[in-house]
Amino acid sequence: MVEDAASGLVVVLGAGDPWDIHPPNKQEPARRAVPVWAAVNTDAPIRTGYSPDSIIRKGNTIRITLPQTEGPYLIAGSDAPIGFSLCETDGTCRFATASLSGRVLELRNVPRRTSLVRYCWGDTPFCNLMSPDGVPVTPFELKVP
Repeated sequence: MVEDAASGLVVVLGAGDPWDIHPPNKQEPARRAVPVWAAVNTDAPIRTGYSPDSIIRKGNTIRITLPQTEGPYLIAGSDAPIGFSLCETDGTCRFATASLSGRVLELRNVPRRTSLVRYCWGDTPFCNLMSPDGVPVTPFELKVP
């Protein structure tokens, strides 16, 4: 990845029709772009997005820490975050159950051979973890330490 101070990432996941790359509601992507534009073009605080800050493994549990926010992360339509996969060294992946406490995601009963954790991965994925301002957490793939 090339880092460029004059660029930013706008997450538009969930802002449109899953079958049409051009969302009919242009206001939502624009609303999400405003703070990114401000951070790039003014002295506004820079938000790094909602990608994880860290991942640690303790035994058969993986903990993923999300960035600090000015409110709680939200889970839409369920009592737990959905959309996690555990991938093993041979390339096989399976869905995983996660829980959220504050800004820490926890996945339990993780097989020893797990090498990657993926969130919201695939074509038109269903994911329900949101930032306090309603922007979806960015899809990610993390190597398991």
